[in-house]
Amino acid sequence: MRIRFFCLVIIFAFLAVACQNSSSNDQADQATANGQTYTVLYDANGSTSGTVPADTNGYLEAAIVTVLGNTGSLAKTGYTFAGWNTKADGSGSAYAGNATYTMGSANVTFYAVWTQLPTYTITYNDNGATGGTVPTDSNSYLSGATVTVLGNTGNLVKTGCSFKSWNTKADGSGIDYATNATFALGSADVTLYAKWALWKQVGTAGFSVGVVSYTSLSCDSSGTLYVAYEDDLTKASVMKYSGGSWVQVGTAGFSAGGATFESLAIDSSGTPYVAYRDSTKSRKASVMKYSGGTWLQVGAAGFTTGEVGYNRLAFDSSGTPYVAFNDLSNSYKASVMKYSGGSWVLVGSAGFSAGRADYLSFAIDSSGTPYVAYSDGVKGLKASVMKYSGGSWVQVGTAGFTTGSVGSYSSLAFDSSGAPYVAYCDGAKSNKASVMKFSGGNWVQVGTAGFTAGTANDISLAIDSSGTPYVAYWDDANGKKAGVMKYSGGSWIQVGAVGFSAGEACCTSLTIDLSGTPYVAYIDRTNGGKASVMKFE
Repeated sequence: MRIRFFCLVIIFAFLAVACQNSSSNDQADQATANGQTYTVLYDANGSTSGTVPADTNGYLEAAIVTVLGNTGSLAKTGYTFAGWNTKADGSGSAYAGNATYTMGSANVTFYAVWTQLPTYTITYNDNGATGGTVPTDSNSYLSGATVTVLGNTGNLVKTGCSFKSWNTKADGSGIDYATNATFALGSADVTLYAKWALWKQVGTAGFSVGVVSYTSLSCDSSGTLYVAYEDDLTKASVMKYSGGSWVQVGTAGFSAGGATFESLAIDSSGTPYVAYRDSTKSRKASVMKYSGGTWLQVGAAGFTTGEVGYNRLAFDSSGTPYVAFNDLSNSYKASVMKYSGGSWVLVGSAGFSAGRADYLSFAIDSSGTPYVAYSDGVKGLKASVMKYSGGSWVQVGTAGFTTGSVGSYSSLAFDSSGAPYVAYCDGAKSNKASVMKFSGGNWVQVGTAGFTAGTANDISLAIDSSGTPYVAYWDDANGKKAGVMKYSGGSWIQVGAVGFSAGEACCTSLTIDLSGTPYVAYIDRTNGGKASVMKFE
């Protein structure tokens, strides 16, 4: 009886467990039968580009899910993708691509996690300005972002200097950036310092051996400066700036005898030529060039018919040298000769100007057309310009186009478009400097007539590659020191300090190198009348 009872208990217990297991299996089977699977979704969570990955599978509870990577190249400006999280605010569980996740009993959404990238600032420093305000860049930049450099919008000024550019170092030894230049930002804040240009001595002041006259300055295509002058023995000498000092080019005083009205030009191969009035040839014109370590005569010495004045040398685009001069054998009228076929030949008629041509200036445009500017003796000493065209010399605009007379040299130059400019000492403006250009068939004033503070002597004009005209002069209103002004923003402004030379300067000669740096050579009265050169940078 006991054994039977015990067996019945065991049988009932087994049946109870079997029924329970059957019920559980039925429920699971029922869930599968009813499609109770769960999905995995991906949320871009504020991305600005790209697409979320898509998982089209249905997962049962407890199934293992492999988390997808950023297959759709999701991106968010200013952030980097840092995986997925089960909550949008990142407070849930984090998962990287290819990590595994055990499915629960509900759908799951993985939200993109975004880590903000560091940003950097651009600050402008006035670097010792005496007036004005720095520009402000309120942007925050990511590493690699393109920065556009601001201009001097707050009109920063510094006494005796001119604003030139911005630089990454206060001492100017870093990277220069002009207004509107761009650069890629690195991984640090950047300060841009105002770079102040001022007039600086090139080499030693008063570098010539003795007293000089008639300084003429030029720069070759490599940026090497040359100065020609009448030395203390009245002969022609040339020096160049090399290796941090001024050195003689060939023999000092290389001309046979006295040489005046030196005019220096350098051909495209870098060979310097000097034209001068040759006292050993009855004050006729001679030209010499430096070749093979010595100065050589170009054609015959004293090649003009008679005595010359104001001789000026220039090259055309083919490398042919021309000399323009006041021709005393033709009533002091203008004549031009060129070196062709081994000899000097007239360009058009000798003495082609209507009357006497004083304070003569000469230049050749990019097409090879020679122009001559001068004080016109038949037009009340007003300025006239002529050019050689179609086999003869023709007037450019009206003869005597200036309001008043021209004194103490005129200076002729071309801008990059080929427009001729003439700078001159303006008799109608108390002998202050004026500049006119030929435009639309007429000579027009460039800015205000008589723009210098006082009388401007020994005027020298040069135009940079951007078309900005510069005028150097001996400034009577500032102790007869050297001064330079440029035309910018519709007016003439001082370049650096007013009267920047140490003392009185005369025979100012201006040139601008290919980088846009202006240089002035002059006779330096504070250094015994020797030659000095200064540059603005």
